[in-house]
Amino acid sequence: MTAAALVLQHLVSRVFTAGDYSWRDADGPRFFLDGWTQFDSFEYLDIAARGYWHAPGARSTVVFFPLYAVLIRAGSAVVDQPVLVGVVISGIGGVCAAVGLWRWYAVVRPGEAAEPDRRRIVLWVMLLYPFGWFQFAVVYSDAVFVAFVIAAFLAVERDRPLLAGVLGACASATRPTGVVVVAALWVRQLERDGVVAVSWERWSDRTRGRLWRPTLGLDGAAVRQHSWSPLLSLVGIGTFSAYLWARFGNPLLWMTSQTTYHGTGFHTWFKAGLVARWLDWSEPAASLSVTGQFAVVVAAVASAPTVGRRFGWGYAVLVAGLVAIPTVATEDFNGAGRYMLAAFPCAALAGEWLAGNRRRRLVWFGVSAVLLPIMIFGFSRSVMLT
Repeated sequence: MTAAALVLQHLVSRVFTAGDYSWRDADGPRFFLDGWTQFDSFEYLDIAARGYWHAPGARSTVVFFPLYAVLIRAGSAVVDQPVLVGVVISGIGGVCAAVGLWRWYAVVRPGEAAEPDRRRIVLWVMLLYPFGWFQFAVVYSDAVFVAFVIAAFLAVERDRPLLAGVLGACASATRPTGVVVVAALWVRQLERDGVVAVSWERWSDRTRGRLWRPTLGLDGAAVRQHSWSPLLSLVGIGTFSAYLWARFGNPLLWMTSQTTYHGTGFHTWFKAGLVARWLDWSEPAASLSVTGQFAVVVAAVASAPTVGRRFGWGYAVLVAGLVAIPTVATEDFNGAGRYMLAAFPCAALAGEWLAGNRRRRLVWFGVSAVLLPIMIFGFSRSVMLT
């Protein structure tokens, strides 16, 4: 999938746009990888090259978390080609995320995972996700972030809470949405330790099993020393905040500066940007993209309770948090499509739903297999799709 995406982005960004194209004109790896270096990519490359800067009221690099840029800088010390290094790191992240999902599903649903077709369907839901081209070596931090998130939850499920905390810290040092991972990992650990228990009972006799309500049980006596280990995930975001405090005098600068990118007040709370897109179709690709991302967010919200019942309430917290951030912080849900990559339990839930119906699979994967290359095509041509 990564190799196919790399070929397609080069065809789109170079071959199809130049009448006299020749690979002999290449002046370095960037010639072949320009299509995968768009928008936020330049910010990460800038941080890797010269560090952070901040100007009040202006779009500044402080909103981008450091680990991905640090990895690019470290790799560039060995191979002096930052774009190539970024592509390789993201590609490794995508592969690790796919392997992590494959193994995680076998741990949390061993009965279903014993059916090879069901497990493959879950994986293909993730790989063919229309907003998921960031898994395939784009110079963005998303693939690395998703890999750390899945690995952290896999560590929790395998009763390695300390490792889960370390991996969670890496996730929280990679993207702002790592804040959600901290809470979700801890809830899942408390569930596994028996500190938190959620049971379901029928709402009333008249519902006949159609409506159920949760009952929360807490057992403080079940708390163990390792129950706190997932809170090590705070080290990532805490270290970055400490750096911003020491450098710029504001530990929450990564949060307060978000308004320069996504707006604030009326625009974000009432989604003025989304409404504007619906009223003005002068850029149909962007309008369709934000509408699709809005639909993804709605689907994630609807699936969160089922995710909790099926996989654990820590995963429901993960999904709900990943939904809440673009809902509160953006004016048009732009970016939500790739944020939902980290909501991997939703992919597992969709895969299980598809496994029982061949017609559903044909429609789902047929549509996905058409949309994904179209989205890759648009992104490679610098169309703002997410």
